[in-house]
Amino acid sequence: MQLKAIAAFMVLFIVISIFALNGGLDSFDSAIYSYISSYISPINTAIMLFVTELGAFLSLSIICASLLAVPKTRQQYGLPIALAACIAVLASVALKALFIRERPDVLHIVQESGYSYPSGHASANFAAYFTAAIIANRLAKNKRVRLGAISLFSVLAILIGISRVYLGAHYASDVLGGGLVGIIVASALERFMAPSWFAGSYSFGAELPERAAESLAEAFPGVPDEILVQAVFAKAAAEVCECSAVVATSEGNVELAGLAGQSIGSIASAIISKRETVGKSPSLRSLAKPVGALVGIVNEQKATISIAYDQRKIPLSTVSNYESGILKRIEDSLSTT
Repeated sequence: MQLKAIAAFMVLFIVISIFALNGGLDSFDSAIYSYISSYISPINTAIMLFVTELGAFLSLSIICASLLAVPKTRQQYGLPIALAACIAVLASVALKALFIRERPDVLHIVQESGYSYPSGHASANFAAYFTAAIIANRLAKNKRVRLGAISLFSVLAILIGISRVYLGAHYASDVLGGGLVGIIVASALERFMAPSWFAGSYSFGAELPERAAESLAEAFPGVPDEILVQAVFAKAAAEVCECSAVVATSEGNVELAGLAGQSIGSIASAIISKRETVGKSPSLRSLAKPVGALVGIVNEQKATISIAYDQRKIPLSTVSNYESGILKRIEDSLSTT
């Protein structure tokens, strides 16, 4: 998210805080509670108690711990969501101590201690679910899945906020302020968090036609076939993704830049000259700046291409389009070999 948007949310939070703590939102709070409380019934109360427990500290802790425990979800989901929730909780505790607003004098279906503004439930859950929505927007390739996930996370956060007003634990302005705290935290983390936490990868395999491989061998006698294949794929990946490419050799990984204007022969020569003086092999995640490509050889005609990308800057739907572009570029380069 842009810094201007984050700044706008912060200004909005300050304005709401000033009005809420000076009685400027009393009519708003009363109107919202009057409307919501008109729906109080045994069935609705049971539902709201369940919803509020979904947003409780224990429930959020279980969700975050589960995401952190699974290696496949730890980096892309667990760490960002857990960090967002923790920061939002700490922020809400500090702000409660600063603003010292008492709980609303209404029917308390649940008993809560401590101060009221901003809502800790709203802060933590808006931070966690807004972060989850950001990740879903970047990771989901299918538009329906993406919209469905974002809608689900948004509805969950809003329902948890409504449950706090229904149960008499908070004013509506408490929830509004807490929601803004959560959104600010999630947005700031998306903007400033370590790039590797939002690093994704997209991989696919490709194979050169036998006739093309033979043509390459004839055009570049003495150059190992696997080096020629890597040169073709590295050139195409670098041109389509507008990035440097890394090729995997038996000695290690070699990073090559400025491949777009080079010939296949010059790239092959660069690979040969560099592969014996390889430093520390870069990880796939370290290539996302915002895009990087790793080319690995399966055999003398096949290769795998892995595109690493920063999810904060580039969605998966864009990255997946690179595949057809790279394959087309490979065909074009072979036809002119």
